[in-house]
Amino acid sequence: LLNQRVCKIEPKSEYNKIFFRYAIEKPLFYIQKSIAGTTVKHLSQSNINDLNLPTPPLSEQRKIATVLHTVDQAIQKTEGIISQIESVLSGVTEELLIGGYGEKEFQQNRIYSFEFQMPTDWEVVEIHSLNKDSKPICYGIVQPGDYHEDGIPILNIEHSRYGDEIDVDELHQV
Repeated sequence: LLNQRVCKIEPKSEYNKIFFRYAIEKPLFYIQKSIAGTTVKHLSQSNINDLNLPTPPLSEQRKIATVLHTVDQAIQKTEGIISQIESVLSGVTEELLIGGYGEKEFQQNRIYSFEFQMPTDWEVVEIHSLNKDSKPICYGIVQPGDYHEDGIPILNIEHSRYGDEIDVDELHQV
C-alpha cells in the first residue's frame, strides 16, 4: 500500500521558475520537523501553503537562478568526465594487468572459466606463493577488533566473484 501526495505548484509571473525550484528545495528541509506522522511522514497541503520563501526582485532572481543553474550544469559535466575517466582507467588497468606493458608475444591462457591472452613471459601462480615466507594467507575468522589501520589487507569470500572490482581501501586489515 502506497500513500502518496502530489501537488502542482506553479509560480506567478513575478517569480522566476528556475529560482523558484531552487528556493523551494531549501525550506522543505526546514519544515520536516513539523510534518505529521511517526514512521511515515506526511506533507499536507497546509505545510506547503504555509511555507515562507525568500522573494528578491525578479532581476535578482534571474541572476541567482543563472548562477545556481550554471553550477548544476558544471557538476553534471564534471560527473560525466569523472565517469569517462573511471571507464578509461578500468580499461587501461585491465589491459595492463592482463596484457602487460609494451609489445610482447601472447599465448592463450585460462584461469578457471576465464580465457584470455597473456604475455608468454608471464606465468600464472597461486596467491599463496606470493605471500611472504610462503605461509598461508588465511588463518581463520578474524574477530572484530583485530583490524589495524596499517596492517595487511584481508580478502574475504565476498570479493571473490569474477568481474567484481576490489576496492582495496575498503578491505579490513590485520
